[in-house]
Amino acid sequence: MNDFFNEMQESSYFMEVDGVDEKTSHSLRKRLRKHLLNSGVSIDGGALQPDLFSYVENVYEAFSSSKVLKELLKDHDVIFCRHADAHLNKGTGWHKDRPEDRFFNEDYNIYKIGIYLQDHTLKKYKDRALSILSGSHKYKELFSESCNVKVINPKAQDILFFDLRATHKGEELSKVEKVMNKFGVLSWLDYIYGRGLRKKEEKLAVFFSVCIFKKGDKKFKFLKDHMAEVSERQNKQNKSEGSDSVLEKNIKGLKEIGFKFYE
Repeated sequence: MNDFFNEMQESSYFMEVDGVDEKTSHSLRKRLRKHLLNSGVSIDGGALQPDLFSYVENVYEAFSSSKVLKELLKDHDVIFCRHADAHLNKGTGWHKDRPEDRFFNEDYNIYKIGIYLQDHTLKKYKDRALSILSGSHKYKELFSESCNVKVINPKAQDILFFDLRATHKGEELSKVEKVMNKFGVLSWLDYIYGRGLRKKEEKLAVFFSVCIFKKGDKKFKFLKDHMAEVSERQNKQNKSEGSDSVLEKNIKGLKEIGFKFYE
């Protein structure tokens, strides 16, 4: 686990090779593709399902049942931080998930866990997964001269972790697509062709937020404050997209924060 935190501190990300088996990855891709094509929200040239665990059952079990992850995190508690989504061919430019100044402190231990459900070592998917500015979680600014771009090409069974404060992006929309998206043309094309199906190669991914800390660590205040904000933001997003799912904001203790992945 020391390798995990050392790599996180140095590079802002960590990849666990073959974190899930091929059968689990294939099943997850099949179920999420069906859901996104039928029920996903059309956005940025693709399809998105926010608050994923409220809409698709047993997604987190693909991760919580992983023997590889259990071994990696055996001396730590992993708490789900209530933010999870899946997306299909969605364009994403450079950004930080939590850019606020107060999150740049030593107590911050919240990470994204995710998986790309296709093999990005193949030519047709190469350089179309996650790009990250190595070490950017240390800086409040979006870009820093001290950080180098790292393009990550995981296989469909590899699990990625990255610091929530890191500057990162997925596959960006082209200049033409950005103009089309601004004027609603991409949404119209999604209506004609189906969500995210304008592109021949379908690119699926799942990401969710967790807090990872050593067993017995009692520093929960920062996490609780973060969780309250996440809940409020998720509720606004759910309401704007017609969802009845409501997350409780008044968090009093560890049991109310989320649910543990590992006992």
